Amino acid sequence: MSDDEVISCLDHMKSSSCCLLEPFVSPNNMQTLANLVSVDLCTTEYPLAGFVRVLRSFLKEISSRSITPDLLRNFREDVKEAHEKVHLIRTNGSSHTSHSQFISGKSRCIECERKMAIVLCHSCRDAFCRSCFEVLHSKGNRVSHQGTWLYVCEYCNNQSARVECRVTGKRACYECYSMTHISTVPSQEVSASKPKRIDYDSLNTLDDDSVEEQIPSKEEWIPFFDRLGVLYYYNFKTAKSMRRNPILLFQEEQSDGGDDIISEEACDVMERISRYSGN
Repeated sequence: MSDDEVISCLDHMKSSSCCLLEPFVSPNNMQTLANLVSVDLCTTEYPLAGFVRVLRSFLKEISSRSITPDLLRNFREDVKEAHEKVHLIRTNGSSHTSHSQFISGKSRCIECERKMAIVLCHSCRDAFCRSCFEVLHSKGNRVSHQGTWLYVCEYCNNQSARVECRVTGKRACYECYSMTHISTVPSQEVSASKPKRIDYDSLNTLDDDSVEEQIPSKEEWIPFFDRLGVLYYYNFKTAKSMRRNPILLFQEEQSDGGDDIISEEACDVMERISRYSGN
C-alpha cells in the first residue's frame, strides 16, 4: 500500500476508535496496524516482542497527533529494523548471547545496543553493559539474578581482557598485551613469567547447547488496558482475552510438583510480558 493509502486507513481507524469508546492502543487497532505493514501477530515461528513494542509505540504516538508521511516513514524503518533482528535470531538459532560469543568481547549490550557487553546474566541469558544491567536488575525478580562479568582491557577499554600480567597484575586483550603492555615491563621479567590466561570458562554456569526453557504454551499473551484502565491479556493467535495473570494461572495448574522448574518457567513468561509492556 502507498503511504497515502496507509494514512487514510489509519485516520479512519482513529475516528472509529472514538466512536467505539475503546482505548486507541487496543488489540483490534494493533492488528489493523500490523496488517498494514505485513506483520503477522499470529505466528509462533519467531519472537513478537520487538514488533509489539514498535506497534504499541506508534499507536501511542499517532493517538495524539496527526499522521504525516515523515512519521509513517520512520515507523516503516522501525518495522524494517524489527524484521532484520528477527532474521538474525532465526539465522543464529537463538536470541540469546552464547558464552563463547560473550567472552570474545564482541557482543553489544542487548538493551542500549551501543556499549560493549560486560556482564552475561545467567537467568536472562542476555549480555548487558554495566549501566543497563544495574538499572534493569535493580528491582523485582531480577535483583537475584547472577552473571558472568568480563574484565575490560585496561589499555583500549574496548575489548575483553584475555590475559593477566603476573608482574603488574594488569589485564589486557591479546593485542594490547603484545603491542603495548610488554614494552612497559622489564624484558627479563617478561621472559621469566608468561602471562596468566583469564579463564572465563571456569566462571560460566551456562550450557551453550541447552535449549531455552519451555513456556506454558506457545501462545503469547500481550498486556493491554481497557477503557476503565483495567489490565487484561490478549492472544492474537486464539483471539482470546483473559483478566487473570497467565503466570499465576500457570503456577496454579502446575502446583502438583516441580517447584524449581515452575519458578524458572514462570520467570521466563514474566520476562516476555515485561518486554511486551516496554518495562
